[in-house]
Amino acid sequence: MTIKQFSFVFLVCLISVSGRGQIAFQKYFLSSPTDVRAQIFETSDSNLIIIRQTIINGIGHLQVIKADQNGDTIWCKANYDTLIKHYFSSSKSADGNFFIGGVNADSITNMRGAIVKIDTSGNALWSKVFSDTIINCITLVQEMNNGDLLIGGMLKDHPYRFNTEGVLMRCDSIGNVIWYTHDFNNPYPHNALENNSGGLIIRGQYYFNYPTYYIASYDSAGNQLWQRPQLGLKNNSPFYYDSDSTIVSVGPENLLRFDSSGANAGTLNYTFGDTTVSIIRTNDSGYLIASVENLSFTESKALFTKVDSLFQPQWQKTIANYSMENPTTCFQSRSGRYFFMGNIDSYQHQVRGFSLTGFDTTNITNSIITYPKDSKHCSDFYPNPFQNVTQMALPDEFMNAEVIVTDIFGRHKKTLHASGNKIILDSREMSPGIYFYQVISQGKILCSAKVIVGN
Repeated sequence: MTIKQFSFVFLVCLISVSGRGQIAFQKYFLSSPTDVRAQIFETSDSNLIIIRQTIINGIGHLQVIKADQNGDTIWCKANYDTLIKHYFSSSKSADGNFFIGGVNADSITNMRGAIVKIDTSGNALWSKVFSDTIINCITLVQEMNNGDLLIGGMLKDHPYRFNTEGVLMRCDSIGNVIWYTHDFNNPYPHNALENNSGGLIIRGQYYFNYPTYYIASYDSAGNQLWQRPQLGLKNNSPFYYDSDSTIVSVGPENLLRFDSSGANAGTLNYTFGDTTVSIIRTNDSGYLIASVENLSFTESKALFTKVDSLFQPQWQKTIANYSMENPTTCFQSRSGRYFFMGNIDSYQHQVRGFSLTGFDTTNITNSIITYPKDSKHCSDFYPNPFQNVTQMALPDEFMNAEVIVTDIFGRHKKTLHASGNKIILDSREMSPGIYFYQVISQGKILCSAKVIVGN
């Protein structure tokens, strides 16, 4: 293994941990790919809340999914259009509920920043839509130590144009503005931290200087003290304010530590992947980094790297092929299990959506997890579309295969077992529409595609 240079003068190398990595599960939500703003949270009853943007019939919607620790869907809701039409940010509140920020819009030229607070059942507790003269798009909503809300985003024009001012404001616990600032010199924030003196550390970017990200410091009244450009950071790479008052962030080829003035205080040069999309603080005070490595124009793989609190790499794991092409976020539960979420976007197999993978932390080692890229061993259901009954023929070596059928929200509908070399699907308890299936044999996913129930 190549020895990497560590800026604190000493050298480290990638350490292989003995044993075999344990995949607890991999579940598919085959509706639409998710974007990098998606987040996973743990509830007090140890279930998971996934907050993301989905596309249903070509229209974007905020979607909230509750799943258990094995990735099985408990419920799925996407009925928030009157509150938020486009999702951009989310965070967990001190009382165990969730803040969601985004856009409420009548049209692309009439956009207003919006917030909704939901409980662990997905019910809206309260919501607020701000004037379009204050904020057009909320890219950050976060509860502060005293219960106030820190809200950030963009003002002037919609978020896909470049003449945009960064907005930062502090509100009370129900969204009433305490102070407010906006300026072209303010990066619009993606992440924020409250420092030991009550000031703020913001990580964000300017649309006119994409893709560079900035770390900026503000006092408790919202006055900017300093800012530093951070090359290579991506829009779902959170950063951390450690107990020693240093800031940690990550790029594709380095892990960075900055002191309270924004000066570099340490760097690990290491190839995490072509694009780094997420970093979390782990239960043992280390860091877990999720990245994308591009294999070709149409193929990529998800790469996960664990380093300790001194930035020494401990292990690296890869999920290859269309079981997860592009990671969007990672998360560690109180039990220690890692959860990785990423996109599946395989036009070749007519599969689009995202997957949720759980890894147990016992005996994780450097390893590559792959599933077959092609479906040469599988036939499609025929007929497809169908009304009453359709069937699939399987080769003899996969006579014990099973098929998992889900709806467009990833909700389980049927589990089918092979009868000889055939799998039969009937439309009982299935409404007309699009469904997705996975063919699984000996724990491996052989292929995934869609099947349509006609009227």
